[in-house]
Amino acid sequence: MATDISGDWIISEARGMDLSNYGDLKLHFDGGKLYGKSPCRSFNAEYRLDGQHLTILRPDVFGGLCDEEKMDAESKFFSLLSVVEDASIDEAGQLVFKGFGQEVLRAKSQTR
Repeated sequence: MATDISGDWIISEARGMDLSNYGDLKLHFDGGKLYGKSPCRSFNAEYRLDGQHLTILRPDVFGGLCDEEKMDAESKFFSLLSVVEDASIDEAGQLVFKGFGQEVLRAKSQTR
């Protein structure tokens, strides 16, 4: 069964990261295009979803530079995105991203 990830999501958890200093990290999935906000800048990428198997291609990043802390957090965030292999919706309606068999990101819906 295919997972419907379309719409707007806010990252609520990222493995190994404290997200409290970065505002809402937003994701918008729309027909093969991903638009988002990282800890520092906005980005877009293409994605492929086959059932629960999710591939996010290398993102294009927009905007200027940030301070060192935010740039480091952005690098970690994009590293987590790069290992995503699966996406599923849990019982609470949250989008769970897994890579190498472990949860790497979790997001709450803004449109459901």
